[in-house]
Amino acid sequence: MCGSSILALHPSFVDDLWAYDSGIPDLVKGLPRWWASGSYSKRDHILRSIKSWHVHARENFDASQIGPDGDWDPVFGSRFMRERQDIFPQMDGMDDDAMAASDLGAIWATNTNAVPATFWCSLECFSDPSLLQRVRHQVSLCTVAPSSSSSSSSSSDRTARRRSSFDIDKLVKNDLLQSIYAESLRLRISAFIMRSPEREDMKINEWIFPKGDIALVATTPAHMDESIWNTGSMNRYPTATFWAERFLVYRGDPTSGPTRNSGNSRERKVLGKEDPYFSLEGLAGSWIPYGGGFRACPGRTFAKREILMTLAVIVMEFDVEVGEGEMAVQIDPRQNGLGTHRPRGKVPCRIRRRRV
Repeated sequence: MCGSSILALHPSFVDDLWAYDSGIPDLVKGLPRWWASGSYSKRDHILRSIKSWHVHARENFDASQIGPDGDWDPVFGSRFMRERQDIFPQMDGMDDDAMAASDLGAIWATNTNAVPATFWCSLECFSDPSLLQRVRHQVSLCTVAPSSSSSSSSSSDRTARRRSSFDIDKLVKNDLLQSIYAESLRLRISAFIMRSPEREDMKINEWIFPKGDIALVATTPAHMDESIWNTGSMNRYPTATFWAERFLVYRGDPTSGPTRNSGNSRERKVLGKEDPYFSLEGLAGSWIPYGGGFRACPGRTFAKREILMTLAVIVMEFDVEVGEGEMAVQIDPRQNGLGTHRPRGKVPCRIRRRRV
């Protein structure tokens, strides 16, 4: 996203980002600096790093280093970050401090939600051997065969390329992987969706929201509403639990699919689709990890690709034994309302590269 130069300038940048993230609960509360000095210091430190990277990048950018796809270069990274440097100076009030703060927001939002979401997807897969076997099979259907140009390479090189090459478009359309992804976000995201009436007062039932006021909508009540969500036969999978198949519809099975609707409507939807298939039918306003409407998170498509691609690499390249521990499956309550939950404490595990 930001190229390799930022890490060359500031080798601890990744650790600094997560240190800053740990202080977000203090910062969003608006606590005074003397009360949360550590959180403010972490933010100040990473902002200084970004400002120095901006200076270095402007002085050392070379357009000839942009990749053949017109996107990545080693100094600014992605075209997204590079073009922001052209747009910001044209905006009122965008001085060096504001530009650094804006880029910190983009870097933080892009990484600190997708990474823990990928963690939860991976944890659920490695915690269930039968699910892991199914996931690996589905990922194997999305692999890309090595090109003929690799025939002269060593056997180990060819194996490495074969094991880590996937068709991303197939991955993001795979029904089981999509269900695991959607269920992880339903269960592990707690966010507030902010809206404000722009033209006139808004009335919802007995509540009136004056024009210009801010209204916050919590995702958790919608994600946990058992009057909407299917909880399986005999309530086997309550909304507080992970169910890998919650978003899968099976032909003629009225107990399948994400909602409690009867199976009759699903019979008409299944034509032309394999059994089972992933579905978000009937979940408008109920599955809202990215918000909703035309102001839903603009990075949701990228995030989905990022999460599923990383999950595919992890399950195909590694064997992970998840240790037992009371804190391992609990969430950090300090992150409520701030996006994807983090685990409370460290999760013990043993990681080995797969032998296949």
